[in-house]
Amino acid sequence: GEVGKDGTPDPSRLCYFFEEYRAERLAGITEAARITGPRHGRRVEAVVLDFVRQPPMLLYHPAMCEAYQEENSQDPREICADDGETFLKWCRWRADILTAFLRQVRRSLIEIGEEAGQPIQLIPRITDLGFNMNLIEGIDIERWCEEGLIDGIVTSPLNWVRGIWDHDLRPYSVLGRRFGIPVIAGVSLNQQTRFHGIEGSVSAAVLARRVLDYQEQGAEGIALYQSESGLEFDGFDEFI
Repeated sequence: GEVGKDGTPDPSRLCYFFEEYRAERLAGITEAARITGPRHGRRVEAVVLDFVRQPPMLLYHPAMCEAYQEENSQDPREICADDGETFLKWCRWRADILTAFLRQVRRSLIEIGEEAGQPIQLIPRITDLGFNMNLIEGIDIERWCEEGLIDGIVTSPLNWVRGIWDHDLRPYSVLGRRFGIPVIAGVSLNQQTRFHGIEGSVSAAVLARRVLDYQEQGAEGIALYQSESGLEFDGFDEFI
């Protein structure tokens, strides 16, 4: 299992630093990519890797920290986020692990697509908190684009770090245009539910304003996250 910076175990996840875990993830992805519809016979056209479920994707497993310290003569557990470039250096090193995994996924999808005579796109779902925050999450989105590893980007307005909640699609829109890939902005409908206890969270006006903001910031499409939640209220489907 993963380990936090203070040494606390996190049994809810495993660590991408280990080849065994990467192999398990890759096996699941390739199995999904080979699926054919039992009735219509259609094949999977794209695989979306959701990196918004549990950021950051890599934490501070002792084996990973020891590997970094051996290469850089510094224990990453002693580096603070306030250390600026020193901290980002550690984040880039950690993100290289996920980039190497994405290369494996890309190669496998190319092979499966060639066998099927139909290309399979690879699209990550990431937060729209900025490239540095993506690095902290373990995601070097600029490098993924530069290496041609992905065919598009889907963003999510997830607030997972205290005090950081600015959702700006413009850097991602510029990145997408630079490399010729679409950027789809995600908006969350999972707060549009009777069971959500935060007062004022069910707001069609807020949802509409966020969609408009993303369109003005260059989104090429809008993805509705947990769309079934938007059907909890009568008439909300017509609003959407």
